[in-house]
Amino acid sequence: MKDFQISPEKVRLDYFLQIVGRQRVREYSISSFQPGKSVDLTMAVTEYETKFERQITGVCSGYLKSIEQTYPVPCWLKKGTMDFTEKKPMIFVGPGTGVAAFRSAIQKYVGKTKLVLIFGCRSESDDYYYQEEWKSYGDNLKVITAFSREN
Repeated sequence: MKDFQISPEKVRLDYFLQIVGRQRVREYSISSFQPGKSVDLTMAVTEYETKFERQITGVCSGYLKSIEQTYPVPCWLKKGTMDFTEKKPMIFVGPGTGVAAFRSAIQKYVGKTKLVLIFGCRSESDDYYYQEEWKSYGDNLKVITAFSREN
């Protein structure tokens, strides 16, 4: 409404709710394998500028960025869809989708079977999460990357 310079009190509540709709649930993949301990989430904060030059920050990612790391956040767990067996080599492919879910599987199976991670992101300097961790696995993990917006 700010983009169109409409005062909120001039919009009827039923129209407003019809236009805005419900906030969708945000689902994130657990990016760590630490049974019985804590979980890591990997996410980028959504930030962009509208055509009307207004800065927008994602509701959920912005909120999580703004709180202390020890602050409790209501959440739930949902069974994932990936199924693994350590008896066969594993190839993880994430063409711009991120590495969160792959990281937990890699942590669980590193050293037990051959692992290959193929993923793409925009920039090595901004988006190559866990680069040092991947290197620390040495020959137990082969990493192939593609950076789409390198200078």
